[in-house]
Amino acid sequence: MQLKINNFGQIQDADVEFGDLTIVVGQQASGKTLFLELLKLLHEAKGISARYEEIFPRTTDEKIKAYFGQGMEGILTNDTVISFDGKSVKNLIFGTPAAMKKLTKYSTSPHNAHCV
Repeated sequence: MQLKINNFGQIQDADVEFGDLTIVVGQQASGKTLFLELLKLLHEAKGISARYEEIFPRTTDEKIKAYFGQGMEGILTNDTVISFDGKSVKNLIFGTPAAMKKLTKYSTSPHNAHCV
């Protein structure tokens, strides 16, 4: 399982290949929590898509604010690249409910995703 992120909030360039145990380490305010929240969003896409309309407002900034918190609206830019196991998922994560449902096939299994 691999997650690549470019230009997403504080994360300028991350390419993480997950193993049996993956530990995220970094300086304060370097994007560790944002990385883990994004991974959680990918992992729980199936459950989130089932209640998508109730959980997220309609604009991209509102979706980001609802999931990542107030003040995070500017973390997604035109230069942002997010790929999961080699497939671009940026538009699937922050797109329409129909697009969000497509993300479910990329969701991780609790048996192969471990973060400490």
